[in-house]
Amino acid sequence: MKIAVLSDIHDNLKNLEWTLKYLKEEKIDQVICCGDFCAPFTARFLAKVNLPIYGVFGNNDGDQGGLISTTNNQIYFKTLGEEHHELILDDKRIVFTHYPKYAKLLFETGVYDAVFYGHDHLKYLDFMDGKILCNPGPVCGIIKGSISQGTFAVYQTKENKVDFINIDHDFQL
Repeated sequence: MKIAVLSDIHDNLKNLEWTLKYLKEEKIDQVICCGDFCAPFTARFLAKVNLPIYGVFGNNDGDQGGLISTTNNQIYFKTLGEEHHELILDDKRIVFTHYPKYAKLLFETGVYDAVFYGHDHLKYLDFMDGKILCNPGPVCGIIKGSISQGTFAVYQTKENKVDFINIDHDFQL
Protein backbone atom coordinates (compact mmCIF):
# COMPACT_ATOMS: atom_id res chain seq x y z
CA MET A 1 0.00 0.00 0.00
CA LYS A 2 1.23 3.50 -0.84
CA ILE A 3 0.25 6.22 1.61
CA ALA A 4 0.93 9.88 0.88
CA VAL A 5 1.86 11.87 3.98
CA LEU A 6 1.25 15.61 3.73
CA SER A 7 1.72 18.40 6.23
CA ASP A 8 1.69 22.16 6.48
CA ILE A 9 -0.23 23.01 3.32
CA HIS A 10 -0.89 26.56 4.60
CA ASP A 11 -3.39 27.27 1.81
CA ASN A 12 -0.83 26.85 -1.01
CA LEU A 13 -3.31 25.53 -3.56
CA LYS A 14 -0.79 25.59 -6.42
CA ASN A 15 1.50 23.14 -4.63
CA LEU A 16 -1.51 21.13 -3.48
CA GLU A 17 -2.79 20.94 -7.07
CA TRP A 18 0.57 19.49 -8.20
CA THR A 19 0.48 17.08 -5.25
CA LEU A 20 -3.03 15.82 -6.08
CA LYS A 21 -2.01 15.23 -9.68
CA TYR A 22 0.97 13.19 -8.44
CA LEU A 23 -1.26 11.16 -6.10
CA LYS A 24 -3.51 10.19 -8.99
CA GLU A 25 -0.69 9.42 -11.44
CA GLU A 26 1.25 7.33 -8.92
CA LYS A 27 -1.85 5.42 -7.77
CA ILE A 28 -1.59 6.38 -4.11
CA ASP A 29 -4.01 4.37 -1.94
CA GLN A 30 -4.54 6.59 1.10
CA VAL A 31 -3.60 10.05 2.38
CA ILE A 32 -2.53 11.23 5.82
CA CYS A 33 -2.39 14.95 6.63
CA CYS A 34 -0.46 16.06 9.71
CA GLY A 35 -2.20 19.40 10.12
CA ASP A 36 -2.04 23.05 9.11
CA PHE A 37 -4.44 22.93 6.21
CA CYS A 38 -5.30 26.46 7.41
CA ALA A 39 -8.58 27.52 5.73
CA PRO A 40 -11.56 25.23 5.11
CA PHE A 41 -11.29 25.76 1.33
CA THR A 42 -7.91 23.97 1.42
CA ALA A 43 -9.39 20.87 3.06
CA ARG A 44 -12.23 20.93 0.51
CA PHE A 45 -9.67 21.14 -2.32
CA LEU A 46 -7.70 18.20 -0.84
CA ALA A 47 -10.90 16.13 -0.54
CA LYS A 48 -11.23 16.27 -4.35
CA VAL A 49 -8.54 13.59 -4.62
CA ASN A 50 -11.29 11.05 -3.88
CA LEU A 51 -9.12 8.79 -1.70
CA PRO A 52 -9.45 7.93 1.98
CA ILE A 53 -7.89 10.88 3.83
CA TYR A 54 -7.06 10.97 7.55
CA GLY A 55 -6.24 14.23 9.29
CA VAL A 56 -5.28 15.91 12.52
CA PHE A 57 -5.42 19.60 13.27
CA GLY A 58 -2.37 21.85 13.52
CA ASN A 59 -1.81 25.10 15.35
CA ASN A 60 -2.92 27.14 12.28
CA ASP A 61 -6.20 25.28 11.81
CA GLY A 62 -8.38 27.83 13.58
CA ASP A 63 -11.74 26.93 12.04
CA GLN A 64 -11.75 23.24 12.88
CA GLY A 65 -15.53 23.01 12.56
CA GLY A 66 -15.30 24.56 9.10
CA LEU A 67 -12.55 22.16 8.09
CA ILE A 68 -14.75 19.23 9.06
CA SER A 69 -18.03 20.48 7.59
CA THR A 70 -16.65 21.77 4.29
CA THR A 71 -15.36 18.32 3.32
CA ASN A 72 -18.68 16.52 3.91
CA ASN A 73 -16.82 13.96 6.04
CA GLN A 74 -14.47 13.07 3.16
CA ILE A 75 -11.52 13.67 5.52
CA TYR A 76 -11.57 11.50 8.64
CA PHE A 77 -10.54 13.95 11.34
CA LYS A 78 -9.96 12.94 14.93
CA THR A 79 -12.32 14.42 17.49
CA LEU A 80 -11.73 18.09 18.15
CA GLY A 81 -8.95 18.56 20.68
CA GLU A 82 -7.26 15.19 20.17
CA GLU A 83 -3.57 15.50 19.39
CA HIS A 84 -2.97 12.33 17.38
CA HIS A 85 -4.66 9.81 15.13
CA GLU A 86 -3.90 6.06 15.19
CA LEU A 87 -4.55 3.79 12.22
CA ILE A 88 -3.89 0.22 11.19
CA LEU A 89 -3.36 0.12 7.45
CA ASP A 90 -1.98 -2.91 5.65
CA ASP A 91 -1.13 -4.47 9.03
CA LYS A 92 1.04 -1.48 9.99
CA ARG A 93 0.38 0.48 13.18
CA ILE A 94 0.58 4.12 12.14
CA VAL A 95 0.19 7.21 14.28
CA PHE A 96 0.42 10.85 13.28
CA THR A 97 0.26 14.21 14.98
CA HIS A 98 1.15 17.77 14.14
CA TYR A 99 3.75 18.28 16.83
CA PRO A 100 7.39 17.06 16.73
CA LYS A 101 7.91 16.57 20.48
CA TYR A 102 4.74 14.54 20.77
CA ALA A 103 5.71 12.46 17.72
CA LYS A 104 9.12 11.69 19.19
CA LEU A 105 7.50 10.48 22.42
CA LEU A 106 5.14 8.24 20.44
CA PHE A 107 8.10 6.94 18.41
CA GLU A 108 10.11 6.12 21.54
CA THR A 109 7.34 3.83 22.80
CA GLY A 110 8.21 1.39 20.01
CA VAL A 111 4.50 0.61 19.63
CA TYR A 112 4.07 2.02 16.14
CA ASP A 113 5.54 0.92 12.82
CA ALA A 114 5.45 4.51 11.56
CA VAL A 115 5.08 7.89 13.26
CA PHE A 116 4.48 11.03 11.18
CA TYR A 117 4.36 14.70 12.15
CA GLY A 118 4.70 18.24 10.79
CA HIS A 119 4.72 21.72 12.36
CA ASP A 120 8.39 22.73 12.08
CA HIS A 121 8.46 22.37 8.25
CA LEU A 122 11.74 20.43 8.42
CA LYS A 123 11.87 17.24 6.36
CA TYR A 124 13.11 14.43 8.62
CA LEU A 125 13.49 10.65 8.61
CA ASP A 126 14.78 8.35 11.35
CA PHE A 127 14.63 4.62 12.05
CA MET A 128 14.75 2.67 15.29
CA ASP A 129 14.43 -1.13 15.33
CA GLY A 130 12.79 -1.05 11.90
CA LYS A 131 10.28 1.64 12.95
CA ILE A 132 9.95 4.98 11.18
CA LEU A 133 9.78 8.57 12.42
CA CYS A 134 9.14 11.05 9.62
CA ASN A 135 8.28 14.67 8.94
CA PRO A 136 7.31 14.89 5.25
CA GLY A 137 8.26 18.56 5.08
CA PRO A 138 5.87 21.35 4.09
CA VAL A 139 3.62 21.17 1.06
CA CYS A 140 3.56 24.98 1.21
CA GLY A 141 7.31 25.21 0.54
CA ILE A 142 8.09 27.66 3.32
CA ILE A 143 10.99 26.80 5.63
CA LYS A 144 12.13 29.16 8.38
CA GLY A 145 10.19 32.02 6.81
CA SER A 146 11.67 31.68 3.32
CA ILE A 147 10.26 30.21 0.13
CA SER A 148 11.82 26.82 -0.40
CA GLN A 149 11.08 23.42 -1.95
CA GLY A 150 7.62 22.07 -1.16
CA THR A 151 7.68 18.40 -0.21
CA PHE A 152 5.61 15.49 1.01
CA ALA A 153 6.33 11.81 1.59
CA VAL A 154 5.10 8.46 0.33
CA TYR A 155 5.15 5.61 2.83
CA GLN A 156 5.21 2.16 1.26
CA THR A 157 3.91 -0.30 3.82
CA LYS A 158 5.13 -3.55 2.24
CA GLU A 159 8.71 -2.30 1.93
CA ASN A 160 8.44 -0.24 5.16
CA LYS A 161 10.13 2.70 3.49
CA VAL A 162 9.58 6.41 2.95
CA ASP A 163 10.34 8.40 -0.20
CA PHE A 164 10.35 12.19 -0.17
CA ILE A 165 8.68 13.86 -3.15
CA ASN A 166 9.75 17.34 -4.26
CA ILE A 167 6.95 19.51 -5.58
CA ASP A 168 7.69 21.00 -9.01
CA HIS A 169 8.93 24.58 -8.66
CA ASP A 170 6.55 25.71 -11.42
CA PHE A 171 3.83 25.49 -8.77
CA GLN A 172 5.63 27.47 -6.03
CA LEU A 173 4.26 30.86 -4.99
